[in-house]
Amino acid sequence: MKIFSFNGRIGISEYVVSLIICLLFVSLINFLMIHNLSRQDQLLKELLKTPYYYLIIAQGSKRCQDLGTNGWYQLIPLYIYFMLFKKGRYTN
Repeated sequence: MKIFSFNGRIGISEYVVSLIICLLFVSLINFLMIHNLSRQDQLLKELLKTPYYYLIIAQGSKRCQDLGTNGWYQLIPLYIYFMLFKKGRYTN
């Protein structure tokens, strides 16, 4: 499983698991940095979140491919709900 790759397709379960892992990762970063509000610490916090953003876009692109749509569709507001609940064409 190439989690950071844009190639391939993923089903609902793998997409949900990756969203939960990303949410836990960002929550941990926010928890650890909650008392450090200086400008440098905010920059560090955003740099630590970079893999999160990349992973969400990569996994969303693969989920869109499973639904038979283009990866750019994930930029549509509220399209994430469609990706969460619609059964894919290629995977169970």
